[in-house]
Amino acid sequence: MYVLLEHADCRINLSNNIIADNTAFRGGGLFAYGALTINNNTVTGNTATYGGGVGTTGIPIITNSIFYFNDPDSLYGNAP
Repeated sequence: MYVLLEHADCRINLSNNIIADNTAFRGGGLFAYGALTINNNTVTGNTATYGGGVGTTGIPIITNSIFYFNDPDSLYGNAP
């Protein structure tokens, strides 16, 4: 599953998903313009130029989630 939300005022809440084996320029597994909440997800095997697993223009809230084998292994955007 790959998720891309392009609306500037979007809010995304993802729970209980596996986001795996995707490729993108920003946020290999997930990219959101706006608020992002990730709860109880696994994000793995994604590749991007910026933010292998997740990219966002908002401040992400991430709880009870597993990130591994993403390249690069960093969050892109406004990480706290």
